Amino acid sequence: MQQYKFDERDIFYENERTNVKLFKGICTSRNNLKVVLKLHSFSFSQTDYEERISQTINAAVAQARVQHPHTCDILDVQFQTVNGKFLVYHVLEFLETSFEKEIANRLRENKLCTETELRDFLKQISSAVAYARSKVSST
Repeated sequence: MQQYKFDERDIFYENERTNVKLFKGICTSRNNLKVVLKLHSFSFSQTDYEERISQTINAAVAQARVQHPHTCDILDVQFQTVNGKFLVYHVLEFLETSFEKEIANRLRENKLCTETELRDFLKQISSAVAYARSKVSST
């Protein structure tokens, strides 16, 4: 993971139930491109760890097949074992979208969306999900 720089204090999402953490970082080999590191951690003592590892790898492969303007591309997937844990690292491009900025601004200003605006947002989301599903189900 030498070409990626992450600060473990710069975590912006964590799900303790699924042992997933997201960190912001950069890819030094791609002109300091902003990226997100998605870290899955599996303990070998878990009874279902093999199944969970397999599901995580399959999800990464499926996501890597999807290329759409409203989804993040997976740039890299790496595996490592450390102190009795199996770690799966997904490196994704960091997308700062107009949609993300619009939602953040509306939350900050406590401004509701109109029905037309919500419909437009839903079209973008639906387009990405439909495209992703078509790529995953065609394999």
